[in-house]
Amino acid sequence: MSFLVADAEMATLEEALAFIDTWEGDDTSDSGSSGASSRPRSEATRRRTAESNNNKKKRVRSAASSSTVLQQRQKAETLYLRDQAAELEEQLEQLIHMNSVLRSGVFEAETIVARAVEEAEGDALRQRQKTRRVMLYNHAMTQYRGRCQSEKMNRKLKATLANQVKVNDALRGLLQKQSTLYVCAPFLAEVACSSWIV
Repeated sequence: MSFLVADAEMATLEEALAFIDTWEGDDTSDSGSSGASSRPRSEATRRRTAESNNNKKKRVRSAASSSTVLQQRQKAETLYLRDQAAELEEQLEQLIHMNSVLRSGVFEAETIVARAVEEAEGDALRQRQKTRRVMLYNHAMTQYRGRCQSEKMNRKLKATLANQVKVNDALRGLLQKQSTLYVCAPFLAEVACSSWIV
């Protein structure tokens, strides 16, 4: 605990001591008039009291040391501090508002950049998908054309094969008839010759 007393407390202490001194002064005058009823003071006590009274200056009340003036000073200081607190709170609100505006501006800029990047990536993806679709379409068309040509060639080959089968059958039939004629021809010639001879 500190034994040093602040200015405001010192003023209060001085006022209290002055009040006590006024009562002590009244007691000494009363005790002188009552005479024998009060107890006698020793010489040492009187001397100490006199020395302490001489050492202490009598405090004169001034308007500045009055408790009402002290209260008014404290009230004025409180009002001043309240005004300063209100100003500081207003400045804080402005700073918070500016900070939120700046953050929202940065956030909006980041959002715009993010959207632009997403759109660019989306465009690139769509372009890749479109290119892939075109490539797949071209590949499918190439395969379709090849298949159509193969089917057309297959039909021609089947028709040619069917025609060759007919030609083969016709030739076989002719060859079989000729070989039958050759085999029968000598027999027929003998029969014909013998019929003439007879």
